[in-house]
Amino acid sequence: MADVPFDDQPQKKKRPVVILESDQGKLLVQCLKMTLKFHGRGEYKVKEWQYAGLNIQTYVIVDRILILNRVDVIHYIGSLHPADILALMRKTGK
Repeated sequence: MADVPFDDQPQKKKRPVVILESDQGKLLVQCLKMTLKFHGRGEYKVKEWQYAGLNIQTYVIVDRILILNRVDVIHYIGSLHPADILALMRKTGK
């Protein structure tokens, strides 16, 4: 869970994210925003959302990598299922 800024405003919203790169020594974290709504712009539907510790069907927005400050990462929810990780890697090219 992280404090994620809105696209065009300084306000932030607590939401789950997929962390792509995190190093304990770094102050910045690369991640992908998650959402409950399908917008039709390349989201990835998490198949095993319960395994990941999520409460409801969730989508990963794959077309934009977020760079957050480490202090914006609030707490750990869980890990994606290996099948979701592979599918997300194919979709993002990471």
